[in-house]
Amino acid sequence: MLLPSVEVIVAYVLIVSLIAFETLKIYDREREKIIEIIRTCMDEKTANRDDKSSHSQLNGDTFKFLQSYGEGTVLEFASIISKEDLKRLHELEICVQENISPAKNRAFGEGKGLYSGNQVTFLNNYMSRLLPDVDMKITSRIHETLSQLAMASTTGKDSSEASSSVFYHKGKQKKQQELTILQMGKRCVEILKYFPNGELRPHNDDISYYTMSIILESNYTGGDLFVVEGKGMNTKQYQLNPPLLGGAIFRSHLTHGVQPISDGHRKVLVIEYWEHQDGDIHEGRRDYIFTRDFLHIHPATDSIILYAAGILMIYVLYRLLRAFLITLIRGPKGVDQDKDQDNGYHGQKNGRKEHTN
Repeated sequence: MLLPSVEVIVAYVLIVSLIAFETLKIYDREREKIIEIIRTCMDEKTANRDDKSSHSQLNGDTFKFLQSYGEGTVLEFASIISKEDLKRLHELEICVQENISPAKNRAFGEGKGLYSGNQVTFLNNYMSRLLPDVDMKITSRIHETLSQLAMASTTGKDSSEASSSVFYHKGKQKKQQELTILQMGKRCVEILKYFPNGELRPHNDDISYYTMSIILESNYTGGDLFVVEGKGMNTKQYQLNPPLLGGAIFRSHLTHGVQPISDGHRKVLVIEYWEHQDGDIHEGRRDYIFTRDFLHIHPATDSIILYAAGILMIYVLYRLLRAFLITLIRGPKGVDQDKDQDNGYHGQKNGRKEHTN
């Protein structure tokens, strides 16, 4: 017998499924504990505010779109979030740094100083769970703008916005159905802080589709966001310097970066959208994972399932190699004799009296 019996396979699958299920429950419990720790921390910081502002106060909450650039792949906004949203994002950032993970320095290429690059604090899953109104406000306002631009392009109101429909992607995992930004996952949600000499070298965000950047701290000199569109003679570079609470969104495949900060601090909220699942806590800026994004296996159990499948594959390969070597040494009859021995062994084990010769 080259393969294990059906009973053995079923028992093996049940055991692995039970282990995976229990692991998933433990993972979910631990994640909820972490969320509650951050929630309690944020509540305490809100209660201890000097201004005693409440979440219901809009604090000048306005939404203002500035313009689109080039082929409509770059959009700039004068205002996306409110001052209250800014305070709550700051509280979330501090609570994650104090209780879960401090900000990490990230360098890009050869640095010019201690803070070349930026400091990153990942808010994956935290923002959607603890600031759901802010999370939905950002995404829905971007969607609203894109929808209006797409409608304007179809009615011929503004030819320069005729290509704004590029912000609608036909996802591979959705059987080529059009995806809007509301239907996409967030590859990463992060707060980036730039210090003097900090910069972001030209790059693109490969497997992401849209990159969103919102200004959270604007007391700096330099540090313009630049986005490059086109190639060769048709190359165009756009310099963007949105005000506080404003930002920009652009197609992630476009080359972009941040010019060096000469003075002050630049802090931004960056969200990368893609067609796969949201990044979870502790994951950082994650890459495409076949087991998770194609097979939809939870990250807490994918290792268990892969190990279990690997063990089963090793066993099958062992039996195939064994049969091959027996055939090579004894000839085809040797394999039949080996099968007879296996059948005889299992027959004895089951209390049978008859044996195969």
